Amino acid sequence: YKRQVPMVPIILYVFYKKKIHWSIWPSAILCVGGVYLLSDFSNATVRFGDSLVILCAYFWALHIIFIGKFIKIFDIPLFFGALQALVVASFSFLFGFFFENISFANILNESVSIIYAGVLSGGIAFTLQIYAQKNIAPSPSAIIFSLESVFAAIAAWIILKQYLEHIINQFNQVITIEEGVINGGFGEGVSAWLSANGFKGDVKTIGLPNKFVEHGPRQVLLDKYGVNCEGIKSAFINKSLTVDSDTNQ
Repeated sequence: YKRQVPMVPIILYVFYKKKIHWSIWPSAILCVGGVYLLSDFSNATVRFGDSLVILCAYFWALHIIFIGKFIKIFDIPLFFGALQALVVASFSFLFGFFFENISFANILNESVSIIYAGVLSGGIAFTLQIYAQKNIAPSPSAIIFSLESVFAAIAAWIILKQYLEHIINQFNQVITIEEGVINGGFGEGVSAWLSANGFKGDVKTIGLPNKFVEHGPRQVLLDKYGVNCEGIKSAFINKSLTVDSDTNQ
């Protein structure tokens, strides 16, 4: 979301000659600055995967722009939301069939998560987005969408705080697993909260190293950096604070 925030006003200004309110530009600059602070550019290179992310951000910016234009001409948000979901599902199934190993057993195991994400995020949230863009210009919409991580952090604090209070009294070993960098990630946040609230046990964090991870098949990369069953088992056996991401030990 943060990558498309500056793209929306730039596209509107350059290609559609639309006047952009002055307040949008500082917001876009702050968003780019936030991405910079969250990244490590000391040894940065633009890989194929990075190019795909930038391309996706460009198309997501176009998505926001064209929804705003479409809904002002055709006031049929439910139909457009259903059509959008159908197109995405069709392409996802097509590419998944050719490039992924589809396992119906795994799909059934994760059915609750899939239904939750599909209905709430893919269905209700995107339909509400279409309704909202009837009254909100594309550039402010992009900025609002970038607050996703903020709301996620607030929700996690509200939900996890209650759960972590239970952990303090019941357990002395905690392992966190995340498909993201360890530094500044979920595990560090949990560890900091537990430490501040008097937890005396061990906290082990499994995640990706704080560097640019090369492009490749997801499972291959997870296996390489120990974010898998072996990495979890190794964390239990070795009782180390973190799993060594390069040696999988």
